[in-house]
Amino acid sequence: MRTAMGDKIGVNYGRLSSRPMPHTQAIEKIRSLGANAIKLFDSDRGTLDALVNSGLRVTVAIPNGELAEYANSRRACDEYAAMLRSYLNRNVLIDTVAVGNEATASWHGGRYSALLMPVFLGLRAAFEAVGVADRIKLTTPFDMSILEVSYPPSAGRLRPDCEGVVKDVLYFLRNNGGSFMINVYPPITLHENPSIETPFATGERGAGGYDDAGRRYDNLFDAQIDAVYAAIERVGYATDDFVIGEVGWATAGGHCFHRRNAEAFLRSFLERRRRGTPRIRKPIPAFLFAFIDEDMKDTGTPACEHPYMVKHPNVRFALIALCLIAFPREAEAPPLLFNHPSSWELPPSLMPDGTGRCLAETLPLPPELCLVTDVLMSIA
Repeated sequence: MRTAMGDKIGVNYGRLSSRPMPHTQAIEKIRSLGANAIKLFDSDRGTLDALVNSGLRVTVAIPNGELAEYANSRRACDEYAAMLRSYLNRNVLIDTVAVGNEATASWHGGRYSALLMPVFLGLRAAFEAVGVADRIKLTTPFDMSILEVSYPPSAGRLRPDCEGVVKDVLYFLRNNGGSFMINVYPPITLHENPSIETPFATGERGAGGYDDAGRRYDNLFDAQIDAVYAAIERVGYATDDFVIGEVGWATAGGHCFHRRNAEAFLRSFLERRRRGTPRIRKPIPAFLFAFIDEDMKDTGTPACEHPYMVKHPNVRFALIALCLIAFPREAEAPPLLFNHPSSWELPPSLMPDGTGRCLAETLPLPPELCLVTDVLMSIA
């Protein structure tokens, strides 16, 4: 995969699985997938050890449950900064710290919102003290619930109860560097608003759409991103420096969550991402959700968040490109892929080589398998 230095296409790497993959294997799989970046939900040392000399650009995180500790302890910030510096010195390419995750989400009831800026300020001071402030930037992943109004996109408006903290974060990013990170899930919006046409949500060609403020919207993802753009522009902080912290489509768990929609959305997203949106006219860095199916995750929501990767009684891990793109219907998948022994190793014949081509040309695999190259590895 060839990418511009400012572009990222990566995966979220959670570990709440009943069959966790060894970190070294996981990192190698992510690299073979064609990603150039990885986003963690913590700063686990075992994972960071596996990322030494990986070449992946790394976003680490401070979970919501740890925000109070860092907000109230400069020592905690200093120790964290020193730890990150030690990994930079070992050639782990940490470039971002995500402070919390969806900390302002409406379902948290404001519990974490007031902690964000104290952590930002404490970590910035700690990074400056150890000399890494120019290498590691801070951000926080927001979710779409920061919006009070999201339709039409030009009318985007922040929720009054979180406008203050969003503005504080935007001010910090403007003055210290760092990207505005937003988690976007068109399938959840579709699930909650069944009047939306499915092809519009998946971004399929010829899905129709609508005009708004002189701009044409033919897919839900673009409309959602531009609604966020309009909302932050409305409060005086227009920026096109966006990163998609999470984006994906579940394969089970609701009326719109199934493999066909997941495949259609992934194809469309990876193609459209490079073009940007009607208001952000450049590639938008993004982290796909998710590398593995975190079946032990307590989402507090319907089961749709779990199966973002293909489920099967024998295998809970599958490369996004191999499963969602190459095999839109599980019945079409070669038995080797889904019935491989309990080892996490996929058959070498199904893995791409350095060019993204299948290693075993004699297997009766559909040509879509090489979309590993055409879609996921061809980020220009």
